Amino acid sequence: RSWTVNIIPDQVSMDYMLRAPSLEKILDLNERFDKAVMFAAKAAECEASVETLNGYMPLVNDGDLGKVIGNVAETLFPDITYGYNTSFVAGCTDMGDVAAVIPAVHATNPGTSGTGHGINYAIADKHQAYVDGSVLSAAVAVKLLYGNAELAKNIAENKKNLMTIPEYIKTIDTLNKTLDSETFIKF
Repeated sequence: RSWTVNIIPDQVSMDYMLRAPSLEKILDLNERFDKAVMFAAKAAECEASVETLNGYMPLVNDGDLGKVIGNVAETLFPDITYGYNTSFVAGCTDMGDVAAVIPAVHATNPGTSGTGHGINYAIADKHQAYVDGSVLSAAVAVKLLYGNAELAKNIAENKKNLMTIPEYIKTIDTLNKTLDSETFIKF
C-alpha cells in the first residue's frame, strides 16, 4: 500500500455505499459514481472495473400504518407517546426492502437501552422488551384484521404505488452489474 500522492499505484480498490430517499436518486447517483470512476481511469490511462451490488432500498415508514401502531400503543400504554417518522430514514436496513413492496414501519422496541446496533445496546427492562412488545404486536395485528380486515385492506389499497414483488426482483437484478473500462466508453 502506498500513500504517496505523486504516483499511480498498480492497483486500487475502493468500496462505497450510496443512500438516497428514492430508488430513482440511488440509480442516478450510482450512474454518476460509475461514470466518475470510469472517466477518471480513462484520464489516467488506466483500466477500471466497477462491481455494483444492491444494498437496501430506501426506508420510508408508512404513515397510515404508523398511526394505527401509535393509537394501539397509546391505548395499551397511556404513559407513552408513540412517535414515528414518515420521511426518508437514512439508516440502512432490510426494512427498506419490505417497505418497497408492502406498507411497513420500522419500529423500535420498548425496554432497551444504548445505541441501536451499538456495542452498548442491551435489554434494560425484560418485561417491556419481551412482554409489552409482543402484546403491542399482537394488538396491532388484531386491530388490522378485525372486521374482515377492512383497516388493513384500506391501508394496502392506498399503497398501489409500491412495487410488486416481481418488479422488486427485476429492480434488484438490474442493480447488480459489473462495468469495465474496456467496454464502458471508447474515444
